[in-house]
Amino acid sequence: MKAETILVIDDDLEILNSLERTLIAEGYQVIIAINQHIGLKKALQCNPDLMIVEENTPRINGLQMLQQLQQKIHQSPAILIVEESFECINLEVFHLGVRDYIKKPFTTREMNQVIDRALYEVRLAREREELNHSLITAETVRSTVVTLSHYLNNYLTTLNGNLTLLDESINSNNPAWI
Repeated sequence: MKAETILVIDDDLEILNSLERTLIAEGYQVIIAINQHIGLKKALQCNPDLMIVEENTPRINGLQMLQQLQQKIHQSPAILIVEESFECINLEVFHLGVRDYIKKPFTTREMNQVIDRALYEVRLAREREELNHSLITAETVRSTVVTLSHYLNNYLTTLNGNLTLLDESINSNNPAWI
């Protein structure tokens, strides 16, 4: 199974570097962006399996970036990093692809749990796609075997008929080839 790609977008270099080290240690491929503008470009270029997005940055906030991605038909799920003072999550953000959120400060364990929950659907979709591919392959093989068996059956039936004619010709002492 290929390692899942996570795009981390945060203007706090300490959090960015810490998440990068932690996620790489967990086996993920990690792409980092220091702001939402760079994150937007990287999200469109690499189509990550998951995005971890800082909600509140100076130039463009995470929700605005997710709205722009949605307008460009981008489907990667996101985890929103919010400040401790963040009061509530509006239901509208879940329409933007946000699967979960985590409040600062957070532990590695908390982040891993949130990532696992957010990637659950991605993993199921990938598994469904692999099963569909296997099913298509199996159906192709079955169809090929059925077709070949029909051809082989026709060939053997023709051969059997020719052998029967040959046997009758030999047994009647009147060879058909003379």
